[in-house]
Amino acid sequence: MTTSKRTPKMVPPEKRPLTKRQAQRLAAVSGIAVEAIEDRTMLDITDKLRFQIDPKLLFFRKVCGRVVKEDPATGEMLPVPFATVHIYDTDCNFWLYAPTGWPWVWLYPFGCSKEEIATVHTDECGNFCAFIPRWDIDYVLQWRRERICFPDIFVRPRIDDLIPWEDIPRVKPKFKFPPDPEPDPMPFEQLKPRLQSIGAYDAIQRIENIALKMEAGEPVKRMQAELKRPLFAASIRPPMPQTLPEGADNEPAMQALSEMTELMAHSREQSQALALMDRFIGPFFRCHDVWLPEWTTVFDVPDITFEVTQDVDNDGDEEPIYTEGFFDVRWDSSNLNDPVILQASTIAQASLTCKTPQLQCTDVGILMAGLMPVTGTDGGLYHDRVTGYALRPNKPRPSGSWTGAQSAPAAAPYHGTLQLYGCNHHPNAVYYRLVYSYNNGPWIPFTTHSWKVHRWDNGLKSKVISPDATGWYEILPANIDWYPDHLLLNWPTTGYTDGLYNIKMQFGNAAKTVIHETQEVAFRVDNSRPTVGLAVDYRLDGDFVWHPLPAVCAVVHRQNQEAVHFRVTATMSAQHARSAWIWGSSCGAGGLSRTGPVPAKWEVIGPGIRHWHTDAGDNAAVVQPEFTLAAGSPSGVYSFHLKAWERSFNPAGHDGGYEHDWNYDPGQKWRYANFTIAVF
Repeated sequence: MTTSKRTPKMVPPEKRPLTKRQAQRLAAVSGIAVEAIEDRTMLDITDKLRFQIDPKLLFFRKVCGRVVKEDPATGEMLPVPFATVHIYDTDCNFWLYAPTGWPWVWLYPFGCSKEEIATVHTDECGNFCAFIPRWDIDYVLQWRRERICFPDIFVRPRIDDLIPWEDIPRVKPKFKFPPDPEPDPMPFEQLKPRLQSIGAYDAIQRIENIALKMEAGEPVKRMQAELKRPLFAASIRPPMPQTLPEGADNEPAMQALSEMTELMAHSREQSQALALMDRFIGPFFRCHDVWLPEWTTVFDVPDITFEVTQDVDNDGDEEPIYTEGFFDVRWDSSNLNDPVILQASTIAQASLTCKTPQLQCTDVGILMAGLMPVTGTDGGLYHDRVTGYALRPNKPRPSGSWTGAQSAPAAAPYHGTLQLYGCNHHPNAVYYRLVYSYNNGPWIPFTTHSWKVHRWDNGLKSKVISPDATGWYEILPANIDWYPDHLLLNWPTTGYTDGLYNIKMQFGNAAKTVIHETQEVAFRVDNSRPTVGLAVDYRLDGDFVWHPLPAVCAVVHRQNQEAVHFRVTATMSAQHARSAWIWGSSCGAGGLSRTGPVPAKWEVIGPGIRHWHTDAGDNAAVVQPEFTLAAGSPSGVYSFHLKAWERSFNPAGHDGGYEHDWNYDPGQKWRYANFTIAVF
């Protein structure tokens, strides 16, 4: 069970009395009379009946998960802290709707009942773990095994279900961009049509956002976690109308609704037939082992379900933020290692981050940017507080090779939202503020940035941290455990002009008069992307004059399928360039290869060349690599590509930099160009 200094301790699972339904479940799988075990705790049952019940039924299985909320602006999943996860033993009846021609089925619940069997609170990162009696899970699985198709139907589809199992170990190179010269058997380009064919457009967007940022040598945890997320971000409506239609054109839909209404006529909820049409769950996998009628009634389906509540308005009462919960966990998994992800509604209170540094406040000042030190004993190893550059990420390589020896220090600027952490308790100080000087100009206070902090105190407590008109923030008491703690400023640098920012902290008394200020720390901000361009000239074999091609609808006509030579002029510049890659590709028939001399300090990689910045001043280049389309190559579309990266980075810890002690090569800001040519 997940606990921390910020979350309450829960009743140990072995000390909870069995509910009536739990006793019935255990009796059903063990053969023990219900009366002998009802209202007893597991400790008591184990002590009195351990030689009468199969010992494995007396164990617990640990099920962990995370409650998250989608940031509507970025699509990022934010942690939902200090919420209450209620776990229920549930019985429910369903109408199963299997529309012809669809790969999915939908369920309409009715006549459901449930008993709570466990309660646990999420920690500051939205994580939770609960222990569920083994027999509860065994009962669910036994019920499904005894019925045709149901082990297959009651499974929420995940993205990795579309990838053959033997391909899973090769996930990392599948999503590299640019691709390797020898692509893997199922790259994203092949997975994408599968996702499109079933309407999983949210999954496509989520994977593309990660795939296009992945670089050689980066951790694959984010992609692996994405592949295990639900195929659909939310339930999608089944293909049927909301009300009984009129007219002959709608006869199939009318027949479907009539059949459902007839089925409902035998239930207690006859009058709610059409109202239940909005209570669908799905989609789920369709069973292809047997023929499925369009409508099927399934009674008394057991499951262990989830509900999440949170005090979102600080009134002392928790409101539901996640209520569906059916079939969220794949109980037939042998180890249940995959965490269940519960996506909360838009009303949930979410944290900015769940990774915060642990600080010992022996002094005051700005100590950390994200998870990386910027001052103090270790700060000088990671950050130059005068130039504002980080010293470890994206070091130069004097050879220009991506795999060449690195030289120190790096000169990596910052981008995105910076969480500045530090210590702000000073004698007689009631308020603090951060002030900045842009490019050595006048000092200006930060006045517009607010954020929420959370803590547990017999329920979720939230507080908005906001400055006054002159930038003063209230100093929170040190003995109250707010999260994220020690956050001095949540600074969205994208709203500021790129350049050098010197920042210091000022302390104010009750009258907001400055009584002390800290030493300044510089941050070099660069939210720009590289500027890139491609131009292509060509000549046929035997011709010695280069002919320019138009940027739009470029066409090359050959006489007898002779070889075609291309000269690619690639231009790129950046405020802080990291690397660049130029390559050619065909429509699958091959025949295109790089020829001609290799520019100085560029290296050959597959059908292209690439370059890594050699020093802090290596920020622009114009090169003209040549490519040849071999004689006899088929007609088709041939393309040239250029991708260039900035060396700016963000130390929030989401990309694995923390695990590498910031000695890594992130490519978080880039720009891409391509030039497509039709050859006949």
